Amino acid sequence: VVFQFCFNFSSWWGALDQCEAQGGSLASIESKEEHVAIKAIAQASQADRFWIGINDLKDEGKYVWSNGAKVDFDLWKNNQPDNAQSNEHCGEILDWFDWNWNDFTCWTPQPFICRFD
Repeated sequence: VVFQFCFNFSSWWGALDQCEAQGGSLASIESKEEHVAIKAIAQASQADRFWIGINDLKDEGKYVWSNGAKVDFDLWKNNQPDNAQSNEHCGEILDWFDWNWNDFTCWTPQPFICRFD
């Protein structure tokens, strides 16, 4: 597995399209080991948040990975996901959440992580 950090700001859908255009997917994080590796790179970057592929766009509260991988591992920040203002359906990792996961508004432009298996 290779993770590519992309620093051009994009909505969640734009990030998904860009990853798929390169033959990858918006990152699924399928183990603690993968999360630790991503966290180390994220901490060394200048960015404070990145899109990942987890989302509940099709069915509120039922999170899936955009690449079809089963969600067997998750690392949501306490009290997340919360679907604030009924408007948060796409997953991100955040610096001030110790790089744990958060649900956020999908159209917000930000950096993202692609996964290549």
